[in-house]
Amino acid sequence: MVQQLIKETRRSCQDYLPKLIQATSSISHGLQSGNEVEAMAVLPDVITGLQWLVEAVRGMQGNGCDLDISSDLLTAHFHELEQALRVKDYILLADLFEYEITPTLEDWLKKVTIIEQ
Repeated sequence: MVQQLIKETRRSCQDYLPKLIQATSSISHGLQSGNEVEAMAVLPDVITGLQWLVEAVRGMQGNGCDLDISSDLLTAHFHELEQALRVKDYILLADLFEYEITPTLEDWLKKVTIIEQ
């Protein structure tokens, strides 16, 4: 039963990560090109998606799935995102998504895909 849940969660992560990567890239590009309103409209869903992803990874790991993924890499950026949002530092926000969060998600996708095979 637990193994089936882990397998389904991995598949969900594998399906969801490309969408989340696209959204984080979109936010970064939107902020860099001056489309703050569009970028910020997507942000709440992305934050929710990132939180779900971290919980999913931790849940799988907590149930014996040997994923070489550190959710701490991603959660470390949540505080920085919050601070950037508080002071409306869109440059920092764009940089966090482009250089920290999106590459981390791309790495996770590779690791989840390898595990799935």
